[in-house]
Amino acid sequence: MIKPVALFAPAPVQTRSILFYAIGYPGSGKTTVAKRLSKHMGLDHLYADRIAFELFRLPKYTPQEAAVLYGTMDQQASDKLRSGRSVIYDAMANSHAMRNRLVRLAKAHGCHAVGIWVRTPVEIAKQRSGGHRPSEFIPNQYRTVPERVFVRHVTTFEAPQPYEAIIPLSGLDDVETQIKALKAGLVRLKIAKSMLSRHQPISTARGFEFTHVPRSY
Repeated sequence: MIKPVALFAPAPVQTRSILFYAIGYPGSGKTTVAKRLSKHMGLDHLYADRIAFELFRLPKYTPQEAAVLYGTMDQQASDKLRSGRSVIYDAMANSHAMRNRLVRLAKAHGCHAVGIWVRTPVEIAKQRSGGHRPSEFIPNQYRTVPERVFVRHVTTFEAPQPYEAIIPLSGLDDVETQIKALKAGLVRLKIAKSMLSRHQPISTARGFEFTHVPRSY
């Protein structure tokens, strides 16, 4: 388990920013949702694939590379939360261990951690991930998820439990429907703010301003 000590030092002030993290199979639409939230809600998008290519040029996604990748993403998330930014952590947080680590990271900075479970029928996710999609990082190259890799992700998936702060979104919905579901989920979880942070006001023209709801723990 990755536990850089610096990440878990207490923050000097409680920013109440939010660390969103993505859950779902390959091809479920996690990155599409993350990009939409980044654009429409002003979140800082920590995109695992982009960071992997920055780190390794041609990543092979070995366990060793994964450890470096997640350590780097954790550090970047920590820095942004500490400065009052809200973040969408776009990697497959499909295990209890990884989600627990992200929750601890957020809490260390006085922030909320919320999982966004992008739910898409398995067959559709499999078809999407198995197609030849143009690479965002290498010109004239395509990427695909082999069937055996997809099956491994499905069989090892650890579904969120009721005690976790999770908002389910459909990977088939349009952006307006997904944002509406996210807003409703934040109210249900009693995580509501007039802005995600003082540096990231949510556009009232798009209807993304939240009203304060007291916690009831």
